[in-house]
Amino acid sequence: FAGLHHALASRPDASLADGVMWRPAADVVEDTEGVTLRLEVPGVEKDAIGVTVEKGTLTVSGDKTPEAGTDEVTWQRIESPSGAFRRAFVLSEHLDAEKIEATYRAGVLTLRVPRREASKPRRVDVTVH
Repeated sequence: FAGLHHALASRPDASLADGVMWRPAADVVEDTEGVTLRLEVPGVEKDAIGVTVEKGTLTVSGDKTPEAGTDEVTWQRIESPSGAFRRAFVLSEHLDAEKIEATYRAGVLTLRVPRREASKPRRVDVTVH
């Protein structure tokens, strides 16, 4: 099957611009059935995550609300990101954007992008005449 760089590519324009404060770490795994993306978005509410596909680009965006401080608390260090985030990935024509499945568990957003049936490896039987 096609190499990973052919199936999915990160978009360079998904930089920290246009109000985007951070980019979630992403792991991408390819197998014969498709591609799985896992994005680390701990502390983000499910309803604050958006997944869209437009013109062959899969975009994950959202917003992590920073924890509110109180008069009794003085923050000494804040290392976890907050604010708006976005990641964008270009899908190859071998992937079926109409059948993307998304799940969210324990701060990890998992997106499964299956291959189109015509792009899946298949065995061809040889017949003898």
